[in-house]
Amino acid sequence: MSKRFAYLDSKSNTKKIPLLTKNKSVIVNVNPINLALAQHGITSSKLRKIGADHASRIHGGIPEEPGKDKRKSGLNPDNDLMELTDQKHLSDSIASKQKDIRGIEKTAWLFGLDEQNAGAYKALSGQIRKLKKKLDDYHSQHNTLERRVKGRITIIRDSDH
Repeated sequence: MSKRFAYLDSKSNTKKIPLLTKNKSVIVNVNPINLALAQHGITSSKLRKIGADHASRIHGGIPEEPGKDKRKSGLNPDNDLMELTDQKHLSDSIASKQKDIRGIEKTAWLFGLDEQNAGAYKALSGQIRKLKKKLDDYHSQHNTLERRVKGRITIIRDSDH
């Protein structure tokens, strides 16, 4: 005897679907769900990662061993004391950089990148961020110089008349 799980469709009518079925030994067949999710690019490993991330967020993460993962995140474990004393004086730019790094790590995780690729993605994203800042600085300098040139042209025209 097989039991079928039900769901409510948009019309609030109960429908029986053969996605999850229990047989006599109370084993649930999840293959149809895995196949349906795979059509949308969602694998069981991604679901496990999502579940692990969710559990980590709820329970505050896994306590770190001193200096263990700091090398991977780009922090120097020798600077622990300095980090503790400087925490009161974090500037907005440092806080925003840390927020950007967390966003980059989250994006890498969402793309399903492994640890090595996530590190490369983080490094490249940092370089892209620096290049964008340089471009913005150059653009600002260009606009300033353009205004100066226009001002000098105006002065020269006025002196000729």
